[in-house]
Amino acid sequence: MRKLSYRNTWLWLAAFLLLFVGLSYVIQGQQPEEYPPYLSTSPSPTGTKAMYTYLENERGTAGRWSASPERLPSGKRGSMLLMIEPSFMPDQEEMDAYREFVKAGNTLMLWMNNPDGLFDIQTRQQMPDPAGTTTLNDLDGEEYRAEVSSVFRLQERDTDEVLLEDEAGALALKRKLGDGALVVSLTPDWTMNRLITENDHAALLTKLLSAAAINGGSSLLFDEYVHAGENAAGVTTLYPKWLLVLALQALLLTILWLWYRGKRFGPIDIPREESVRFSDEQIQAVAAWYQRGRYYHDSLVTQADYVKQLLLERRGIVLNGDWKTAADKLSSKAKYIPAEEIREYVEGLAEVVGKQNLSKQEYLLWSKRLDRLREEVEDR
Repeated sequence: MRKLSYRNTWLWLAAFLLLFVGLSYVIQGQQPEEYPPYLSTSPSPTGTKAMYTYLENERGTAGRWSASPERLPSGKRGSMLLMIEPSFMPDQEEMDAYREFVKAGNTLMLWMNNPDGLFDIQTRQQMPDPAGTTTLNDLDGEEYRAEVSSVFRLQERDTDEVLLEDEAGALALKRKLGDGALVVSLTPDWTMNRLITENDHAALLTKLLSAAAINGGSSLLFDEYVHAGENAAGVTTLYPKWLLVLALQALLLTILWLWYRGKRFGPIDIPREESVRFSDEQIQAVAAWYQRGRYYHDSLVTQADYVKQLLLERRGIVLNGDWKTAADKLSSKAKYIPAEEIREYVEGLAEVVGKQNLSKQEYLLWSKRLDRLREEVEDR
């Protein structure tokens, strides 16, 4: 019967695991695919696939760059790299590679809400809240309606060319860097699929691309390297999902196995005996209670009764009356304490136990003597 019970238990565990795997697969398959923001391959509202598709179809110049910036074609001129809201700050070597790419005669266009410190760009916080839908002006003085979600404005230099601005300051500028140019804009939201057709965003994007000196024959690359760092940081992107599901199943199986090995199944064949054991802390607490209350007589009587019980259990000496009657019996069987000292202890103990009031010194003295008698009786 017990083997049959174990078999049924394992069958239930296996059925539970199979059910969990099936539900995980169904739930995972029903969830929509999630994309990080500003990806040129993302059809989600926060992606930039609409802009990429337009440039690829209309101009035939769009492409994607996913390798490290050290591999950018710095020897080739006339290329343009679009960097839209990087998810991490490139290190010094990567920044130097981007600069070399621009100085070789190429263009880097950066869309970022706050690019302060990136490529020596400086910003200032111009307002406490985003401007929302506002009016912008370009180089020719033409007005555009656009949504601005950044509270920062660019600090332009004398040699910079301001491409877009509003009442609060510069929103986009162009800066010469070697033989190339750096174009910076504080409006990455315009490139999103959900906002590219709102207000005058499409016209402003075309205006910025034209100001960056991009013609139909130039190559245009979307920098996806600055977004891959965020993806690589997550555990779900480092390992395939099927491997994560198997790891979770192994963890659950291990927990169930440990629970099964540590849990008692069936009746207890041999019941345990009920017993009470005082710990050292409890004994010390009782002793401290006697000392604080100055119950010296009660404590000494308790110790003496314990020695009487040991005399009966260990030596077979029965004390029906006074302690003086036990002096001869105990001294005749003593091994470690001299007979005269035992007689002195026992006779003096009979007098001390009869007292009602004891001083602390008397209590400590006779408590130590009772300990010696106890050790003698226990034959330690």
